[in-house]
Amino acid sequence: MSSATEPAHTFKAERDLLEVSNHGNSEEPKLVWFSIWRRIVYVSMESYVVKMVECANVNYIFSDQNGIGGTKVTPDDLLLRSGAYVAVYSSVRVKYTNDLLETETKLSEIKVFKSGKIYRISEGYWQPRLLHTDAVVNLAAMCHSGKSKDCKPMFFVKFEK
Repeated sequence: MSSATEPAHTFKAERDLLEVSNHGNSEEPKLVWFSIWRRIVYVSMESYVVKMVECANVNYIFSDQNGIGGTKVTPDDLLLRSGAYVAVYSSVRVKYTNDLLETETKLSEIKVFKSGKIYRISEGYWQPRLLHTDAVVNLAAMCHSGKSKDCKPMFFVKFEK
């Protein structure tokens, strides 16, 4: 039951479940969620993606973008904000790092590419019964090293070399 001032779904269950992820951590890890189509980089703005990232106690590096859905940014914008700890590429079609770098060579200069902390969404991500809680827990496990050792992300797959 929700009050008039509170949205119907506030992700309270997800936040409660993940409260332990951020316990004692003064700086939340950073994440970028993006896709590239015809050499144009798209990032999420105010969307379910950003809500899931926030619920995982992770800072989304494009959280200052206004609007709903996604927006275009330049590869240089992505590079300038490259302090992300983890990156999620929003596609199941590209599976190898080299294939992704063929779409945009500047990506090789970004910290997450050098560290290997880049994931893509899995084929099961778009299942009709995807529970936000499951995806949030997966994001938390990917971003909060050592906090969720038992969680193996099933909605996100590490890029192959």
